[in-house]
Amino acid sequence: LIPLLTKCGLKSDNLFREIIGNKKYKGTKFGIPYFTLLDRLTFPLAFDGVINNFYGRATWKTDFKHRKLDVANGQYGHGGYNLQVLNGVDDEVILAESALDALSLISMGYSNTVAVIGVTNYTILEAIIASGKNIAAALNNDEAGHKAADRLAKWLTEVQGQQKFRNFTTDFFQQHNSPDDLIHTDYNDWWKNIGRFKR
Repeated sequence: LIPLLTKCGLKSDNLFREIIGNKKYKGTKFGIPYFTLLDRLTFPLAFDGVINNFYGRATWKTDFKHRKLDVANGQYGHGGYNLQVLNGVDDEVILAESALDALSLISMGYSNTVAVIGVTNYTILEAIIASGKNIAAALNNDEAGHKAADRLAKWLTEVQGQQKFRNFTTDFFQQHNSPDDLIHTDYNDWWKNIGRFKR
């Protein structure tokens, strides 16, 4: 892990982060490899079979739910979660924005789901195009998510991708949100509140 963090632009003196005592930590603590992921559900992010970053998701209420190691000064962008499906037999890849949404979709039986950790991870999008698989965008079920899906469809047209594109979000929530259900904005929310009880 230390060589990976060094390649991502961290210097050796940055690997130990001092945390002065606060509400959560009493006294001074030193963390390695990187305290920003402390106590978070952590996912390895890989590209081309190599783990090149980590993503941490808070499971408590906070203004900073999502964390990944900074790649601004590194040699490459971050990878994605569950990218091995690009080598699988399915002819379609379901593209989720977050790792928790991807896990929820996988739990529902959509094993061909990848998480790109943000909708502008073009490194992963280009890898999907190179795989020849069709793309189903499983983004948030809100105005921002639908606009992002439209931008993604336009981008695919501009790069002349031969893949078919569909808005998985529209299909899914039309099928699964009954009039009595609350409108759910993401797959993890739907799975927690409804989906796991309908199995």
